[in-house]
Amino acid sequence: MGSMMKIVLASGLMYGLLLLAKSIVHLSPTLNVVLYAVLGGIIYLIAILSLRVVDVKELKQIFKK
Repeated sequence: MGSMMKIVLASGLMYGLLLLAKSIVHLSPTLNVVLYAVLGGIIYLIAILSLRVVDVKELKQIFKK
């Protein structure tokens, strides 16, 4: 599978899980935004790593810069 398809799949997975979380979590609007941002980042990172779009080594090099 091409990298672009994996990225699209990871994005769709993140969207679906955040949509599910939206129906479960009911906090103040500010806390919702913060929670969804953190949760979305974690979901996307796990999806990208599990689909092998990037290696952990590559990710470390990106964050070092």
